[in-house]
Amino acid sequence: MSDPEGGADSAPPWNEPDRKEAAMGMMDKLKGAISKNPDKARKGSRKGAEAADKKTGGKYSEQVQSGSDKIDDELRRRGEGPRGQ
Repeated sequence: MSDPEGGADSAPPWNEPDRKEAAMGMMDKLKGAISKNPDKARKGSRKGAEAADKKTGGKYSEQVQSGSDKIDDELRRRGEGPRGQ
């Protein structure tokens, strides 16, 4: 039985399948935006990577670069060509 005061016995306020469905819907929207604007996606990924690298003092450079590279790989897979400079 759930505790009406929100104690340890209360159920979480969200339903896990609904949360996953919402996340997948957001990913689909993001993929669509990337497809429609590949140059902006590349530019945004580079700027985001630079900002993250600067903010972390380069501590996570490899991971940041890996994320940016994955966006480039996905765009190439979709036929959007190589990364522009």
